[in-house]
Amino acid sequence: MITIRGLFKRYPGRDITRNAVNGISFKVPDGQLFTLLGPSGCGKTTTLRMIAGLERPDAGEITIGDKHVYDAKQHIAVPANKRPIGMVFQSYAVWPHMTVFENVSFPLTVGKNKPAKDVVREKTERALELVGLTEYASRPATALSGGQQQRVALARALVREPEILLLDEPLSNLDAQLRERMREEIREVQQKLGITAVYVTHDQNEALAISDCIMLMEHGQIVELGEPQQIYRSPRSAFTATFVGVANELTGTVERTAGATNIMTSHGSVSGVVRDDLIHGQSVQLFLRPEDFVLHRDRPAKDVWTGTVSFCIYQGDCWDYHVESAGTLLRVRVHKEKAGLKRGDVVFLEPDPNAAVVMLAP
Repeated sequence: MITIRGLFKRYPGRDITRNAVNGISFKVPDGQLFTLLGPSGCGKTTTLRMIAGLERPDAGEITIGDKHVYDAKQHIAVPANKRPIGMVFQSYAVWPHMTVFENVSFPLTVGKNKPAKDVVREKTERALELVGLTEYASRPATALSGGQQQRVALARALVREPEILLLDEPLSNLDAQLRERMREEIREVQQKLGITAVYVTHDQNEALAISDCIMLMEHGQIVELGEPQQIYRSPRSAFTATFVGVANELTGTVERTAGATNIMTSHGSVSGVVRDDLIHGQSVQLFLRPEDFVLHRDRPAKDVWTGTVSFCIYQGDCWDYHVESAGTLLRVRVHKEKAGLKRGDVVFLEPDPNAAVVMLAP
């Protein structure tokens, strides 16, 4: 387990009213893949580097397992090379003058307490097998593809059998298809080993796909922490709703009638919202994901919203539509085939009240 308490970091020259990391506290349970997610400059990489020992906090505590690796009050600051971690960086950082085997074994061959050569070979071969690179052991590392080089970096991080695996935007230099395959491989390796991992990314889809828990950050603070499904389907802040995935953000007014809760918007009503704490007449924000609509070509008997197709994109497994309604554009995703719709077509939208996220207007 990783325990963080009251962690602060400020860089010289930065606005004194805003710290890079502003007094955050959280725990990473054993065996979880825990993702730090947020926009550039939110403090996620700084947090990871402080866990690694590559940045020194200005205040706070960091505990890995039962060992304090940083404590500002007790003047404890364990250097990075003595922390039980392995780290994968954004760049592959492979040495071009070394083979794949030499790159992976390198962490075992430096320092005072070097293991015996047969132990180095055994551990290196195990790490290469884990990432599927056994047959490439004798090749120059730079002769491999980008994805293979990132696997070299992953094997090198794991070869010392660390307690904690830290990954800083490890897939950002890969193309989209390779990035998707590599994130699956990283997740598979993490689950196979049962290793605790902290993963930094700004990619919401990546975070949702591989995480056990997501911690969303903004301006050096924790905005929200929870399981991917909770973060996506039941966000507790407007920032979370709009940053994680795509959300249609609307304003509305609560209408309570005969025990039912409806939200009146400029597009129409959302009837039967599941919230008992809303008061008639309250102003609210309403968030609906693109998949939270049923799209009709013909007007159904029930009350629906009317709109006009602005444009559409075919994604293979779905259609993404931009629908102009009441002077704004709504994003609508249809997983069943809706071929034939084109710009200017009139459509009818039925919002799902059970999926609607409602927050009090600021």
